[in-house]
Amino acid sequence: MGPLDFRGAFGEPKPVTPKTASRPDGVDELIRRIEAAPGEMTVIALGPMTNIATALQKRPGLDKKIKRLIFMGGQWNAPGNASKEAEFNFWFDPEAARIVLRSAIPQKLMFGLDVCNAVELDKSDFDAIIRKKNPLTKRFAEDFGVRYPGFYKNPSATVPLWDALVAEYLIDPTLFDEPESLYLDVETAFGAAYGRVIALDRTQAADATAVQMVVRADAIRARELFVKQLAR
Repeated sequence: MGPLDFRGAFGEPKPVTPKTASRPDGVDELIRRIEAAPGEMTVIALGPMTNIATALQKRPGLDKKIKRLIFMGGQWNAPGNASKEAEFNFWFDPEAARIVLRSAIPQKLMFGLDVCNAVELDKSDFDAIIRKKNPLTKRFAEDFGVRYPGFYKNPSATVPLWDALVAEYLIDPTLFDEPESLYLDVETAFGAAYGRVIALDRTQAADATAVQMVVRADAIRARELFVKQLAR
C-alpha cells in the first residue's frame, strides 16, 4: 500500500501560548460531555484511542455512561498497514486500545482493516468527485491527487475509505452486514506483534463487553455514497 502521508505526533510541536493554554483539555471536554448526558453519547474514534483511554482512567465508571463507541482501528484476519501485524491507529498507541477494548462500554462497533480494505476508491471515483468544483473537492484533489495515493501520478492506484466508512454507517447502516461479536484485546508487548488485535483472555478483564466487528460491506453502494456526498 505504500507509506501513509501522516505527521501527527511526529511533527514539530506547536508552542504553547497563554491563548492556547486556556483552551479546554480534550480529555476533560470528553468527560464533561459524557457525564452531561449519561447513556446518550455515541463516541466516534477515527484515530488512536489515547484520549478515550485517558478519560476512562481519569474517571472510573465513565465507560458505563457511554451509549456506544464506533471506531476505525485494528484488524482480525487482514494484514496490518503500520506493520505486518498491526493497523496504524492501534499500533500508534496499543496500550490505549487495550484499555478501551477491555472496558465496559455497552456497545463497541469496530471498523477494522477487514472491512476497510474491501471498499476502495479508484481513479474513476476520484475524477467524479473533482469534476465538481467547490472548496471540499479542491482539498480532496490536493490530498488524494498529489499526496496519498497520488492519483495524478498513479492512475491505477486505489485507496481504502477507512474512516469514511464510519461516517457512512451513521448515514446508512444497511450498507453493512451484521457484525461479528468477539471479545478482543491488543498485544502490548513491544516487538513484531506490537499493536496486533488478539482474543481477550476474559479472566484479565471480567467486565469487558464484546466488540461488534464489521467485516462485510456493499462496496459498490459504499463507493457511490462517498462520491455522492463529496461531489454534491
